[in-house]
Amino acid sequence: MSILDRIFGAPNIEKMVETGNVKGLIKCLDHTDEKVRQAAAAAFKRLVNPNCVDALIDCLEYEDEDQGDADYVQELAAVALRNFNDLRPVARLIELLQYGMSLGTQAARTLGCLGDRSAVAPLTALLRDTTPNSPYHFLPIIEALGELRDPEAVDALIARLDDNEVEIEVRIEAAIALGKIGDKRALQPLIKALQRNTSARAEGFGVAGAFAVSLGQIDDSSAIPVLLKAVKAAADHISKYPNTAQAEIDLRFMKKAANAVHDLSHTQCLDPVISAAQRTSEYETFSYKGKVAAKDLKQTLKKCFSILSSGE
Repeated sequence: MSILDRIFGAPNIEKMVETGNVKGLIKCLDHTDEKVRQAAAAAFKRLVNPNCVDALIDCLEYEDEDQGDADYVQELAAVALRNFNDLRPVARLIELLQYGMSLGTQAARTLGCLGDRSAVAPLTALLRDTTPNSPYHFLPIIEALGELRDPEAVDALIARLDDNEVEIEVRIEAAIALGKIGDKRALQPLIKALQRNTSARAEGFGVAGAFAVSLGQIDDSSAIPVLLKAVKAAADHISKYPNTAQAEIDLRFMKKAANAVHDLSHTQCLDPVISAAQRTSEYETFSYKGKVAAKDLKQTLKKCFSILSSGE
């Protein structure tokens, strides 16, 4: 503890949050006490006083002899601005997308939260970049585009969904974003992604669930046969390898796929869904902890076919 702290006491972080004292928090980031520095950094996320918005916007231009310190303050300000429905910082946040991985990530996520579609074009341009610093750099960009839900981004998202050179996490995030947008251009690419991961099992049913969920969000019943085939493939795989961790994963996938079928089916009566529901009774005998998941899945499928067969 410094001499000043001994005399006046430690900085009152809570008071700074309450009053929106951004300058005080920035000063605390250089405090000699590590706990104070950590508390000040965490406090930025809790800033809700509207009087501090101007100061936070100013922080996006923060300069320091140490560029790392400057980036850190800008990053904290970008995170804090998610708490306010103020579009003034959008232009500066778009500029910050070009900065280092951490700062660029937070800028992208904040743009997604603010919902200004002027960010779609620059985010899409970054998604098309063939030489990123890291393939994981795409994740916050895709996440932001999913939140913005603009069809302009669909083609670039499909390109990442189909890109076998990037990490599977990137393709999953692209699928999630496409589901949120709901554009039918994504239907066939998502079907192909689902088929690739339920037949060849390159990554398996553990990642295929994201593709099934996204198909359920695109209002096109032509995906139903593919989803049902994937449910059957998962059921067959469980029959071959019961009492395993993979069986638990397969069950979770079946539930997601069944829910997607339910979302798309409306008034169709689908015998394969009924069959899949009946077959789950044998899965409840599993000694592995998938028993609970199997019971849950059975209820999901029963709900699905009862609504379909009643024509509601």
